[in-house]
Amino acid sequence: MVGLGITLFAAGVAAGLLAARTPARQFYGLVTPVGRADASRLVASPGDLESATDTGSEATDDGDALEPFDLETARHKLDEALAATARSKRHELLADLCVRIAPEDTATALTWTDQLPTNSQRELFADCLLRHLADVDPQAAILHAERLPNRAWALGASTMVFHAWVEEDPEAATAWAMAQPKGALRGEALAVLAGALAEESPERALALAGEVSPEQKDGIIGRVFEQWADEDPETAAARFADVSDPVSRFAAVSPLVEAWARADAAGAAAFVKGLPRGRLARIAAERLVTTVGEHDPAAAADLAREADSLSAGGGLLSTALSTWSGTDPEAALAWARALPQGRDRQDALGAVATGAADQDPAKSAVLLDDMTPGPAKEQAVSMVAMRYAELDIHKALLWASGLKSAPDRATAMTALAREWAYTDPKAAASTVDQLPPGDSVAVLVDSVAESWARQDPAAATAWADSLTNDRMRADAISTICRTWGETEPWEAARYLERLPDGATKSDAIDQLVPRWSLYDPVAAASYVRDSLSGDTQAQAIRGLVAQWSSTDAAAAGLWVESLPQGGMRDLGYEALCRSLAVEDPRLSMQWALAIREPHAKDAAIRVVFEGWQSLNPETASAWLESAPLAEATKAAFRALDAEGESADDGGAFAGDGGCFCPCADPF
Repeated sequence: MVGLGITLFAAGVAAGLLAARTPARQFYGLVTPVGRADASRLVASPGDLESATDTGSEATDDGDALEPFDLETARHKLDEALAATARSKRHELLADLCVRIAPEDTATALTWTDQLPTNSQRELFADCLLRHLADVDPQAAILHAERLPNRAWALGASTMVFHAWVEEDPEAATAWAMAQPKGALRGEALAVLAGALAEESPERALALAGEVSPEQKDGIIGRVFEQWADEDPETAAARFADVSDPVSRFAAVSPLVEAWARADAAGAAAFVKGLPRGRLARIAAERLVTTVGEHDPAAAADLAREADSLSAGGGLLSTALSTWSGTDPEAALAWARALPQGRDRQDALGAVATGAADQDPAKSAVLLDDMTPGPAKEQAVSMVAMRYAELDIHKALLWASGLKSAPDRATAMTALAREWAYTDPKAAASTVDQLPPGDSVAVLVDSVAESWARQDPAAATAWADSLTNDRMRADAISTICRTWGETEPWEAARYLERLPDGATKSDAIDQLVPRWSLYDPVAAASYVRDSLSGDTQAQAIRGLVAQWSSTDAAAAGLWVESLPQGGMRDLGYEALCRSLAVEDPRLSMQWALAIREPHAKDAAIRVVFEGWQSLNPETASAWLESAPLAEATKAAFRALDAEGESADDGGAFAGDGGCFCPCADPF
């Protein structure tokens, strides 16, 4: 049931809309009516179509109707168009033909569309036929449109015809739309009406917005408040206050603020400042600052600073100044330097340096000297370094290595390492051994190893083997194997076979196995079981099971149970316990109970139970009462206080006669 405001506006539509007749011959290049979401996909070459429609018609300048073709002539003209080899000529002939079809022959002509060579030509020709028919009988045109073979095409064509109908006879079009059953076509038609009403009668357009889909509603509300704010922003703001639906308020606020700010920045700012703090006010402030910044960046910076002071999110000042410094860095810098010492000044200087870096990173880097140490400077140094690296990596390295502050130097080198390693890992690698050890060099090694391993793992391993610093070499090999494990894990494994046993090899295996198991856990499991041994195998089992159980706990459990009884299988059970303790403590406890070694079993049970008790004490206690544990063990668990400490440190905890060792935590 529509409201009174909707049922009475048929006459208002007729009064409020201008029936500006559009000759059908012009429509071939004009398939973008309001409400047709995918019309743009139909236009293959708007310029060609426009040229074709301008030259392909014999209509007189005053819009006199063309003499229609009979069907035989029309068919001959279609064959002539299809025979044209030049696309522009074919468009010209089709454009002339579609407006020379008599209305009563439209149904027959629509069957010819299948013979056109491209989808865009088929749809454009059919749309033009329907638009031509709509000049005479829009209801018949809609009926033909609804019979088109593709559902999306049919809806789009129907909406197009209705849009033309609204221009020609808004009262009749409105009456037809209101009489339609609920569905996609009615929604599209009402959306067209609401869009047409947005300027002349915004209240009626808002009433219609309640009749359409949520996606259409947002667009209508935004257009209504944009048009409203252009004409009468105070009234639009007052009406906005009456909008209670949160989604509608979000749809309305940005267009309202933008239109208002273009004409009256102070008024728009006062409106934004009066909004309750929260996401809505944040969105409004962002739009205000962006709009004002287009013509008055200093005023936008002032507004951004005030908005940031009222919002926990912050960041508007940095956005405004980054944009400003990209067009007038001197003015932006002068504004930032005039601020009093404090967080705003830090953020402002960092934003100016970052924004100016796109034009002159060397000059931008000098601006960082004005900043005091802190998060804002660290972020600015990183951003400037990345921009500098894009321009000239060698100059950027000289700049970074010459920074007086060690933290700044490390931040810049870290950013440069990532950028350089990504664009030219071989060149970046050539400097690693020439740099003193430190955090920044470690980042460079990791970045080079990862990037180079993706491009040429054989060359990357040769470089890693050549490093003279043991720590750098070990880190590089681990990173290469981790990255290699995504694409050619067996090749990585064969490379590791050539390395001597030791920490470097073990660490690299620890990196390879989890990454390998992410892509092919069965193959990774075979490698761990058949190719490894000792402590290296034990650690690999933990890494494999932890990763595998996160994606397929059942398969990981089956593999663990297939391991030989004893230490290897117990390691798998312990890893399953650790991986599943939070997600599924009941299943985790089953794996803990399966451990055979008494001390490891007791420790696993206790760790799982304590975690379970902290998350859900009721279910943990219920499990305990029916658990296959000795009564003394259950009593000890019941005595655990809130911190998880035993009331009896020396009591027995073994479920099968073994003793509890509080230090034997396998995790």
